[in-house]
Amino acid sequence: MSTIYQRGGVYYVGVPTHPDGWVKRSTGTKNRALAASMARMMDELGPRGHRDWKLLDALKVGTMSVARLHDAYESGPTGLDALKAEINDVDAQPFVPEWLKSLDDHVALDTIQHYGTHVRSFIPAAERFPISRISRAELSKWLSSRECGPSTKRKYRAAMSSFCEYLISLELLAFNPMLQVKAPKASAPRMRYLEHHEVIRLVEAQDEPHRTISALMHATGMEISAILRLTRGDIDTETWMVRAHGTKTNSRDRQAYVMEWARPYLQRQISTLLPSAVVFKGVTRWAPTKSHSRACTELGITNCTLRDSRHTFAVNATKAGVPAEIIAAQLGHADTQMVNRVYARFQPSRAELASGSSGPMTEPASTRAHEMLKSLGSLRGSRAETRGSLLNTESAKTFTSNELGNSRGGTRTRDPGIMSAVL
Repeated sequence: MSTIYQRGGVYYVGVPTHPDGWVKRSTGTKNRALAASMARMMDELGPRGHRDWKLLDALKVGTMSVARLHDAYESGPTGLDALKAEINDVDAQPFVPEWLKSLDDHVALDTIQHYGTHVRSFIPAAERFPISRISRAELSKWLSSRECGPSTKRKYRAAMSSFCEYLISLELLAFNPMLQVKAPKASAPRMRYLEHHEVIRLVEAQDEPHRTISALMHATGMEISAILRLTRGDIDTETWMVRAHGTKTNSRDRQAYVMEWARPYLQRQISTLLPSAVVFKGVTRWAPTKSHSRACTELGITNCTLRDSRHTFAVNATKAGVPAEIIAAQLGHADTQMVNRVYARFQPSRAELASGSSGPMTEPASTRAHEMLKSLGSLRGSRAETRGSLLNTESAKTFTSNELGNSRGGTRTRDPGIMSAVL
């Protein structure tokens, strides 16, 4: 017969073990009547009762508390059956680090770190978590409880969906329950950008190597993860194209053009490096963000994140008359849909293109646009005559969606050579 005793105000109970042993476990309560009820439970589940060794062994090894077993016991047979099923269930806990490890070769480090944080908010570290709890109901409750905006909730959902797909690959899940939870509606695209003179102030307010990183982000539209992956061999100082090793989608692995104003910063950074050397060796994902925030505070620039450098590049490129196809390729988008939807409002008029009043630099906007087009077209193997046509401002002039009639929007060109340069 199980007995109880008190130590430090808390009652302990004897737990029968197979075949003929006993261990003492805390009831977690100072209530004698409740502790006595737990002792009677032990008698009923023990060798003179139902002999539920699976449940009692869980108490013995410490994977279940007496209080939790008692709660299930009090709820009746269905409660105990559910508890037994959970004990038989596979623990999802050890698969989280394995999943994160599997992402190493195709996902950026900062994305992996974010994924781990998101999933750990559902599956806490160092706690047993039965895979059966990864259900539509549990995931829906978890996602709705996140104290963040819709865009961040979508990132939580993406992280958990990736983990579920990993479990499916191991045949531990039959389907992805995260996909059964409706994704939060996407927020309106963020639109915060800096004028060129503000960009220069922001860049100059930072110390190296963050000064060059900031210049490169604003002058190329590259994301920070791709910039931190750069090696000296990725940078061609003749065409000023760089290989951006983006990982978010296939289109993020791309060639990006460095605008002229930022080249001196990059040239100084790489001047002594060997081809295989990492350009920004030792710089963590978070250091440029901190440097950016500190500089913004000092300059009085508000509501401006490091990621807004992509918006700044896209807006200024659009103002300079660069076609949407080029901007999309530069940003690593698979098509022009996002560029047209977000940046079309900044398209310059034909008069602005001719006068050069539409952009931040001194040379005419059409010249700036075709400087980029020439480099992109040349690098991607366009024919000699195509590359020559890119230099011809008149043949490559841009037209608005109204002039093109059946256009989907955005800036378009009537020169097939430019189109071939971006394909």
